[in-house]
Amino acid sequence: MKSSAAWLATLLALGCGRSEATHDVDGKQPQPNASASLVTVDAAPADVRVMAQTWQGTYDAAAGSLRFPAELKGVSWSPTDTTSGLGDGTLRLMVDPSGRVRGELSAPLGPAIVNGYRRDQRLTANFARVHPEDQGYTGVLDGTIEDGRMLGQLSASPGAASAVRRASFTLSRSDSTEERR
Repeated sequence: MKSSAAWLATLLALGCGRSEATHDVDGKQPQPNASASLVTVDAAPADVRVMAQTWQGTYDAAAGSLRFPAELKGVSWSPTDTTSGLGDGTLRLMVDPSGRVRGELSAPLGPAIVNGYRRDQRLTANFARVHPEDQGYTGVLDGTIEDGRMLGQLSASPGAASAVRRASFTLSRSDSTEERR
């Protein structure tokens, strides 16, 4: 119990929100460490530019289905919405050098905002509504980069879970890039 109290005291001390230490354990003021340094993004030279890759293309949404494991014999689901979220739409993604992905998805599954990550040749992301109150489609996407194109699948359902949509997408790298300083 004594070690738990010490652990809790340490956590509280670390999380108390002080912006700088005023005294060390012995009551002395801390001395700067000449070997310690802090590197921030602001410390980068002004002429350094980070370029993001931009990918854009289309998807084709079709009705999907759900399959349940055999051990769930009594479980069933059937869609009540058979017409929304079907057809062609556009997808635009920007991938920064750290692998962060952000973008936008247009109708019929959008408008939605895409957030995810790319690692090596694989990309995973989710998409959420621009206006969540509209109870429109949200979902996930999974893709790979092959031969200069990004290929993948979208899976989505509306807020009321009244339908399932699956879509294949194909994106090409566009000539435009985003510059950030």
